[in-house]
Amino acid sequence: MTDILTSGEKLSSRQLEDLMNSYRGLGETPFRMPQQATFSLGTYTPPGPVCGAYIRSEGPIDAIMGPGGSGKTIGSAFKAVRFVVKLMPICLDGVIRGKVTVVRDNYRQLYKSTLQSWFHWFPTTRHPDFSGGQDRPGTHRLKLMTYREIRGVMREVKVDLQVEFFAIADIDYEFAFKSYETSYAWPTEADSLPPASIPFFFSRTGRYPSLDLLPDEVRALDEPLPRALGWDMNPPPPKHPTLVAAQRGSFREDFDPAKDRRTINFFVQPSGLAENAENRAGKTRRAYELELEVMPKDDARRMVLGLPGRVKDGLPVYDEDFDREKHVAPSAIEILPNVPLHLGFDQGGQSGGAGQPAVVGFQVAPNGQYRGVLSIATKPGTGAERFLDQLVPVLRGRFRNVPPGVWTGDPAGFMGGDKVYGTLSWFEIVQRTLGHRIDPAHTQQWTERLEALGTLMRRDISRDTPRLLLCPIHCGPLIEALAGDFKFGKRHDGTYDPLPVKNMAANVAEAAQYVCLGLQGLAGVAGMITNSFNPSNVHSLTPRAVVQTGDWPVF
Repeated sequence: MTDILTSGEKLSSRQLEDLMNSYRGLGETPFRMPQQATFSLGTYTPPGPVCGAYIRSEGPIDAIMGPGGSGKTIGSAFKAVRFVVKLMPICLDGVIRGKVTVVRDNYRQLYKSTLQSWFHWFPTTRHPDFSGGQDRPGTHRLKLMTYREIRGVMREVKVDLQVEFFAIADIDYEFAFKSYETSYAWPTEADSLPPASIPFFFSRTGRYPSLDLLPDEVRALDEPLPRALGWDMNPPPPKHPTLVAAQRGSFREDFDPAKDRRTINFFVQPSGLAENAENRAGKTRRAYELELEVMPKDDARRMVLGLPGRVKDGLPVYDEDFDREKHVAPSAIEILPNVPLHLGFDQGGQSGGAGQPAVVGFQVAPNGQYRGVLSIATKPGTGAERFLDQLVPVLRGRFRNVPPGVWTGDPAGFMGGDKVYGTLSWFEIVQRTLGHRIDPAHTQQWTERLEALGTLMRRDISRDTPRLLLCPIHCGPLIEALAGDFKFGKRHDGTYDPLPVKNMAANVAEAAQYVCLGLQGLAGVAGMITNSFNPSNVHSLTPRAVVQTGDWPVF
């Protein structure tokens, strides 16, 4: 270990108070070391079911995100200790040994905030072995007791836990920690850390204690030492790499959710204003309401509502409508048998020419729920043939026994053909290959398209059943579009363009708008808008569709 990772001298509780208060500004309440632990390992209750699930999850990587004051940090501290006490093997001398590595951006926040939370669990008045110093790492040695079943009998077992606290903003962490060994890593306030540092610190886990200290039967295992990483964060901007990795389920850019195992379990706590908000004992609804009144809108969105911040270069089209927690299913959506697949197409460029075509597919459940089961967004320069190369295998695979329903496209894509010279428009090429009719949408008017999709997000079937539900595995491009990539461009004077930026996200979002127009028609859109303002007047909105029976013609 390099000198930069070496803790300072041992500190008394009084010296530690002085050190922590040296990082506080004038007027800030000075820190006083608790005489007794605020929380107990034996009696601690998680602040809510989401944090509880995060604590119980055993990796390999777990992440929790929520509004300010939702109990994330305290829960993460308990999770780290629980990992060692519950999962680390018993050494030859009968002692459980483990090391937890806490990572923060800078030492001011480490000593001012993170350690203050930590000492609510383990004050130095009860656990005095702490070493640290000004702008130096900290090390806290804990002597605990737990119970383990040994040969069928519950026995008391000693736990030797070493917790090391580091700040990495101003160091080359890969060089400094290249031979570092730990059991468990806890990057806290992870949105303020370099995104690559999280998988790096995971690579340091599973290396402590030395295998020489373990019984032969443990050393013989393929993985004799358990390993995990848990991180907490407040909601960052929508394209923050750490958030993107958590939502994707992996730090790998080539991760395929349909084939690869998720290595990140992502837990999102409810809004501070929600009925099921977590840590009500620590922060009241009124406290959140006051912050909502005081904070700038983007800060309130993150710290009160618990939502990712807004994009900085525009205004998301469905900013007030789309709710990832509500409109994205927690796991893959199953294909409904014998329920038609309705498709919406956008050719994404010049009619008949190469552009960025997109397609979105919905099944409408018997209760009227629009279930997003397909979205494909292609790269620039994709012509009709390459687009079909991506779509046809999906139809032949996942949707082989699903009847086709209403297929609707951008009216502009039906232009450009020349009957005299035998040239075909983009949609004529696509529908001839697929063998199913594609109709132009009733209109290209912006308001009608906007509302055709927007009303699905605003008008739920019931309190617990959203009208729009998207598959997290197969609707990734549409989810990212609705979450912020589909946006109005921001002008230099701070105002926004009247129409969205035409990009890949716009193409896939507009494909979704077209399929909704095809299913609802103009009268249906108008009716849904009317009913959204008059929720007591609820009518069945299950769309009528002309469904062709039989198998897909592309087979």
